[in-house]
Amino acid sequence: MVFNEESDMIKKSVILCLVILFFAGLILLFNPPLEEQVVEEYSEPTIETVGQPQSENEADFFSFRGLSSDELTEEMGEPLRKDPSEYGYDWWVYGSEEE
Repeated sequence: MVFNEESDMIKKSVILCLVILFFAGLILLFNPPLEEQVVEEYSEPTIETVGQPQSENEADFFSFRGLSSDELTEEMGEPLRKDPSEYGYDWWVYGSEEE
């Protein structure tokens, strides 16, 4: 009878080892390789300027900074509209309404 008890324990140990190996194999099978989990480093996007500005106004936009409203009206003409901002100044909107 001692022989049967020992063989039952050996069978249970073998079955337990097989079950553990089976689940370990499943884990290894369905986990992606480490190479796919590498995060690429961030690189700054490159900005390319194509062609010339659409109009002379776009090229000289910052040259109007600091001008009085009379000087600006003389250079650019009357704006389509003047919108108030939340910060106490007015936005002078130029261009077509479709833009």
